[in-house]
Amino acid sequence: DITTNKTAEIVSVKVVNITENSVEFVVLTKGDAESFSIRYKEKLDKGENSVQIKKGHKAVVKDLVPSGRYEFRFQIEPPSRVNRSSTPYYVTLLPGVPDVIFRNIKDGFVDVEWFRSIDDFSRDTIEEYELSYNTYSKYTKRKYCNRQEIEIRDSDESPRFRLP
Repeated sequence: DITTNKTAEIVSVKVVNITENSVEFVVLTKGDAESFSIRYKEKLDKGENSVQIKKGHKAVVKDLVPSGRYEFRFQIEPPSRVNRSSTPYYVTLLPGVPDVIFRNIKDGFVDVEWFRSIDDFSRDTIEEYELSYNTYSKYTKRKYCNRQEIEIRDSDESPRFRLP
């Protein structure tokens, strides 16, 4: 059991969707509970927030910080009551999409640069970016999707990549 009271309990919690500013859970309850609460905090925040979810509604926590690392706890009781210990769930949100600058197009190469946000630096949650780009064949009219992982080093303030 994750959290119980006299008439209800939270049986299981599963993360089903993570975006840059929200997390969606599937929460299974057993018993008479009409609702449950989710308490959460970001690793750089001292305060804790909570949201009350009614039984049968989607368990989505919104308005979170991109790249944030959050701790979530679930309980049947409202957040104003005594908090029972519960299993923490740690989730790192997706980063915000950076502004990309095309620096140079020359000899069949494209130099691309983007700036990491201050949130990415302070939270230290992003280790690499993935760059996706499409190429087209002139004669066969086929579209190819290419992906390239780009590791981030401590000295990289603005990562660069050259597309062939």
